[in-house]
Amino acid sequence: MKNIMRIPTKEKTENKFVYYQPNSHRHPEFMIDKSVCVIVLIYNGQQYIKDCFSSLLKINYPRNNCKILAVDNDSSDNSILFIERNFPSVAVIRNKKNYGFAKGNNIGIKWAIEKGFDYIYLLNHDTVVDRNFLGAAIGLAESDQKIGAVQSRIMLYNNKNLINTIGNQVYYLGLGFCGGYKEVYQKDKSYNQEIPYPSGAGVLLKTALLKKITAAEP
Repeated sequence: MKNIMRIPTKEKTENKFVYYQPNSHRHPEFMIDKSVCVIVLIYNGQQYIKDCFSSLLKINYPRNNCKILAVDNDSSDNSILFIERNFPSVAVIRNKKNYGFAKGNNIGIKWAIEKGFDYIYLLNHDTVVDRNFLGAAIGLAESDQKIGAVQSRIMLYNNKNLINTIGNQVYYLGLGFCGGYKEVYQKDKSYNQEIPYPSGAGVLLKTALLKKITAAEP
């Protein structure tokens, strides 16, 4: 369902995740030369695509350092045809079958790594992004070498003052759940906190760290 929107931001160190709320949407000049590939995994998502990609094309980040990649898991609703006709600047990968969330994103990640991007941002197709989300995320990632990933604050789409997650949590029985779900977002409150893991619906990843992980695989 189209029920979430993306707004900045959270962080992750090499061994822990921490929620982070920036004090400003302005991002420092050192980020300008950082390239990023935003990967949007799609499966029969044509009803969401217009809003999602329209918001991505309006973000406050240098266009020459940001590439949007649509990875389609063999949709049957002409999602990719719609993108090619309406968003020609978006790169497209057509999978021959539905590989699911993990493998579908991994195909996009492999493409982005081979293209040499500094960062990779995974984004669900049923989202609308804040125009400053990417600059805030990369600014935070660049602030500390130990940070491997930064996750955006996720808000409910139909009630934008309610939180979808401020960092996923783990129940004592091992089940995962969204931290802060349906809590009213308070702009004057600090949400800085360590979290067990981020939501893959909106997370920035350092390519250098991904290379280390893949190099360590048997």
